[in-house]
Amino acid sequence: MKNILTLLMLLAFTLGVSAQFANIGFEGEDALAGWNLFANGSGTVEDFAIADNPDMSGINTSAKCVKFVVAADADPWAGAWSDDFGPYSITQADHILTMMVYKTIISPSCLKVEASADGGTNTELKVSNTLTNTWEQLSFDFSTQIGYSFQRLVFFPDFPDTRTGGTTAYIDNISGTGASSVWNPRDVSISVFPNPADEVMYVQAPDMTGYSITNMIGQTVRMEKFQTISSKSIELSDMAAGVYFITIESLTGTHTSKFMVK
Repeated sequence: MKNILTLLMLLAFTLGVSAQFANIGFEGEDALAGWNLFANGSGTVEDFAIADNPDMSGINTSAKCVKFVVAADADPWAGAWSDDFGPYSITQADHILTMMVYKTIISPSCLKVEASADGGTNTELKVSNTLTNTWEQLSFDFSTQIGYSFQRLVFFPDFPDTRTGGTTAYIDNISGTGASSVWNPRDVSISVFPNPADEVMYVQAPDMTGYSITNMIGQTVRMEKFQTISSKSIELSDMAAGVYFITIESLTGTHTSKFMVK
């Protein structure tokens, strides 16, 4: 009876899961398709590329990320924008966007939302990293735009008041607090639900071969490998309430999403 109930719950979540701001994981050869580089001075398109993760030992275990070489003569606001992830709504439950950065210097990074069709205001928020040569997750509170939706997302890896030199920054996992899926444009569809979760969480991903769960300080709290499957239920009843990251391994690459345990 319990197995039948579990299957019914999985079917209900599969049919009823709603679209939210998805985790942008930058996995795959075409993960930058739809992103547009701007204001990078003498920099070239080769300075904005998918690269190997420089440090998989911390909070970011993804295999790939964005490497952004900011030119010394770039404008302070050098960055990249995409319309591929909208429209998405800023809501009471999902108004904080996060972005992982790996930088060799302490400086502001920035996220910006633009192109609202329902009266929202273009809003950019700067947050400085506090660590160097390690991944750090920055949080951007867009609560002033709750109730509005936006088509365009912009990120700025290094946004000083005045540029005095170039730098190399790595960017990964731009996500909403309530993100329930991992999505790269033109990539496979992956779902992690419900979010927040309680005793059981369900994962759907084509050709899935394993997963690992880490907490906010990068400790691995659960890991499992298995033969290729497309759906998996994960027991969470023994996990403390809080925010976690699940990295899903599949034949198409690795995909990371943030979730909450109630």
